[in-house]
Amino acid sequence: MAVTKKKDLGHKIVDQFSSMGIQVKLAKTVESPRFTTYYYNMQDPLQILKLKDKHVDVIRDFNKVNVVYGHPEGYSFSLMIQKKKVSTLKVSKLKQPKTQSPHIKVNIGLDLLNKDVILDFDKTNHLLVAGTTGSGKSAFINTILYTLIKAVDQEDYELKLIDPKRVSFNAFKSLKNVELITETEQASDLFTQLIKLMEFRYEYMESHGETDKNIFKPTFVVVDELAELMLVDRANCEDKLIRLLQKGRQANIHIILATQRPTTDVISGLIKAQCDTRVCLKMASAKDSITVIDKGIGQTLLGRGDGFIKYPDKPDEIRFQTALVTDAAISKQVLSMKQKSRFVEDALEETTCSRAAGAAAMIAISNIRVKAAVDKCIRNISSWGFKLPKNLSWAEQQSSSWLGLTKFQDPCIILNTKLNEQTDPMIDIVIYHELGHIIAGPAAGHKGRWREVMNVIHEHTGYVFHEYVYARITES
Repeated sequence: MAVTKKKDLGHKIVDQFSSMGIQVKLAKTVESPRFTTYYYNMQDPLQILKLKDKHVDVIRDFNKVNVVYGHPEGYSFSLMIQKKKVSTLKVSKLKQPKTQSPHIKVNIGLDLLNKDVILDFDKTNHLLVAGTTGSGKSAFINTILYTLIKAVDQEDYELKLIDPKRVSFNAFKSLKNVELITETEQASDLFTQLIKLMEFRYEYMESHGETDKNIFKPTFVVVDELAELMLVDRANCEDKLIRLLQKGRQANIHIILATQRPTTDVISGLIKAQCDTRVCLKMASAKDSITVIDKGIGQTLLGRGDGFIKYPDKPDEIRFQTALVTDAAISKQVLSMKQKSRFVEDALEETTCSRAAGAAAMIAISNIRVKAAVDKCIRNISSWGFKLPKNLSWAEQQSSSWLGLTKFQDPCIILNTKLNEQTDPMIDIVIYHELGHIIAGPAAGHKGRWREVMNVIHEHTGYVFHEYVYARITES
């Protein structure tokens, strides 16, 4: 006895249209985490008007159906039907793009065609994310942060997290390249510091004829919740935030703003205009949706990560499903990174650095973030024209006073050296790796060819340099 194969829903719909005298053919079926989309072609295109009258009778038994007529691929129409059983899209199932600082990309989910939804921070300057309670806003932000810390080395970017609610980013606060702000007064101070950094970067590019922002280390600033910040300290925060949004893009400063209350008193016209990429999750009203993506469609979303993303280089928004990362996965990743850092730091403590009198060189390490830069210096510094002792190795910073670091508590490399043994005085160089800067000048009040030293280091490392000294290596 022959077994009759059970028809799937897509072919059942073909039969239903056929019973109404409308001949359609199922062209393809696409499964996404929340929906199944059926694409159809019509044997007689002139029946399209009859189809529009009759499709309601076909889909009335289905939950959450969206009908689209006409497609760029040439299909006559499609039916997007919500699944009865929703599958969770885990971030571990996503294929992450190859990324390397400063060209950073993260995969945040899948669209209705099961294609990756990528945030490319070469194209995305600032990001606005909005959604009501239960929309998946926190999951969306966590997915970005988790993917970022997993894909990019800590020393290659900075992460500033502003969390007035004190609960969103606790899992990330122990990472060395993360600064967590929980007080609104601190947020205002952080914006001031970032403006100074931004202005410095602009001054450097102007003085050196540079136009590529990627000469600087990327700095990411995440604000959750923007409405709370505006409610408590709008006077001190809003103007600074707008200034960073307007000019930060060319200084490689990226700002991600998240809010549950996307009203016009929270997201002003100036803030919205500067956020070139916008994500609309489940909204309470069409008015809120219009505030975010200029269309009243966000209130039709299903919640739990169902959203629209509007890119700066695409005319229409794209519907997608946010990937989910669990708290346990975040904690595991953070712990793994901390253990790796401690392992390398312990190894460094077992080594020593000797000082040679006169024309010697010293490299002092105060934090593991500078390891890559120190490696590069040790490998190449002799070929750059510097004199180094043969037994040069690692050194752990013993105390700030020992190095004369009265203003530096952040990672840096100290070099005390000469270009020429007979003719040049000692030169102090501070490589401020955290910002990618060099601060240099002649040691002990001497004048010498220290600008040449800076030019050599800049040529080989790409670090920004300044013509002054904040620190000296003092003689014991």
